[in-house]
Amino acid sequence: MTRSPLQSTEPVESTVLRKQDGSLSPDASPFCPFSQAVVMFPLFFPPLSVIDKFDYVFAENGTVQYKNGQLVSKQAIQDHLGEELLQDLINFCLNYMALLKLPKKRGTFIEFRNGMLNISPIGRSCTPEERIEFSELDKKERIREKFVAALQREFAGKGLRFSRGGMISFDVFPEGWDKRYCLNVLDDERFDTIHFFGNETTPFPHHGPPFSTGSWTAERSSSAGNRHLRKAPPSSSGERHWCF
Repeated sequence: MTRSPLQSTEPVESTVLRKQDGSLSPDASPFCPFSQAVVMFPLFFPPLSVIDKFDYVFAENGTVQYKNGQLVSKQAIQDHLGEELLQDLINFCLNYMALLKLPKKRGTFIEFRNGMLNISPIGRSCTPEERIEFSELDKKERIREKFVAALQREFAGKGLRFSRGGMISFDVFPEGWDKRYCLNVLDDERFDTIHFFGNETTPFPHHGPPFSTGSWTAERSSSAGNRHLRKAPPSSSGERHWCF
């Protein structure tokens, strides 16, 4: 097994974060870092062994964090938002979806996770064939985009963000709880540059449509010691690539 960069005595200046679902594997494959860790681990590896195979494992946009096989942090969206706002959000989504007429509807329209709510108009229990059917309809009718626009109007100023999740859903989470959340852990390590690869990433600051694609790079400022983000395709030469 290749030695972990954090176990090496050689200086490490760069590291790479990679999104699994839809990037390194098809959507809804077992190892999905933006799904619940308790679900994704047993399906792909022997129970929980995945957290021992990498220096870090980040689930649910990084709000559930493992380092060297140990859980180091887990956030709870209900504690952050409060029950009143959370119920207003859930009720709005249920009412909106109740009025949607789709070719098919199944079950699990709202999945409650530690760091986010995952909203699926068709329902997450749909079959792979139904998933593809909805995805094609969504491209034409912009079902999720219109749903998100309605949420943005209703909850303006409430500190919520929205991000498309794969083919059939989108995520709702507090401001700052996006894919950059893991940087608060990685900043403690000796990485000057962190590259992120994903099929559904949004450059920051973001002023465009709700959903866009690309990759981002976090670079540490030598003067201030802080990181700034830029959209850039990273070079792979001389860098250590390891998967989260």
